Amino acid sequence: MTEKYIIDAYAWIEYLIGSEAGAKIKQLIEEENNEIYTSAVTLAEVISKTAREKQNVEAAYDIITSNSNIIDIKRPTLKRNRNTPRKNAKNKKRLRAGRRLRAGHRNQNWRQNNNRRPTL
Repeated sequence: MTEKYIIDAYAWIEYLIGSEAGAKIKQLIEEENNEIYTSAVTLAEVISKTAREKQNVEAAYDIITSNSNIIDIKRPTLKRNRNTPRKNAKNKKRLRAGRRLRAGHRNQNWRQNNNRRPTL
């Protein structure tokens, strides 16, 4: 039976550095019945981390793309997921309250920044 796995950035980084946690990922990759998937965003995260650490970016890219299927997120998929109905009204109220709190916090920071005097 085929098992499907989505590997995240942390797991790929551990795999690339050869840690004990990376050994578990190596077992999953080497198993013939497993299908390995990686998000395009995850690929970008790993490549960014590899570049910041001054490691071989091309090797990291080749390893990930050759050992997994890259999932590209498309706008229609995001739009469809955004429009899914909420399960209950309580969650809607919580989400609205959270948005108000975040908006108030943003406005407060904006006011603080605009009231500062310019430094000469």
